[in-house]
Amino acid sequence: QSLDIRGDCMAQNPRVFVSHSKEDNDRFVVGFGERLRAKGIDAWLDFWELLPGDSLVDRIWNEGLKNCQAFIVVLSRHSVDSKWVREELNTAIVKRIEDKTRLLAVRLDGCEVPEALRSIVWIDVSDVTSYDRELERIVNSIYGQYDRPPLGDPPQYVGSEMLKLDELTPIDSAIFGRA
Repeated sequence: QSLDIRGDCMAQNPRVFVSHSKEDNDRFVVGFGERLRAKGIDAWLDFWELLPGDSLVDRIWNEGLKNCQAFIVVLSRHSVDSKWVREELNTAIVKRIEDKTRLLAVRLDGCEVPEALRSIVWIDVSDVTSYDRELERIVNSIYGQYDRPPLGDPPQYVGSEMLKLDELTPIDSAIFGRA
């Protein structure tokens, strides 16, 4: 059973697979995962999900990636060269096309973005100790919420009750209509 993560009402917490390099665990990924979970997002991180003796391939591909509604790849100088991250990203791109899985890229270190991700909007985290605004954008994206102000009422001169006079602009008609 698939879950539309962009719906207004979510029946369960969205499962999000976080692809990363282990070299980024202490400086960013652990805290990032904890912050996602605090926002009701079931972040799937290998170090929380894998136990000694587990099959990496079975658990990562058959549980983590297969069951995720969104995929986050943490790009860094370490992860862009990781074969594991590259394979996970390949799977995520297929899921994005076939299953419409949300694909998000979080860039650290100003590293180069892989070609496969250049057509999507990514989040830059320039300070791994302070990224509240960036986290909020990620959370909003996962829940399908846009951060835009509400629409106001249109100007009176475009209303249907306005006096319409030939050869006058709408604003001129509005001014003469009030006189």
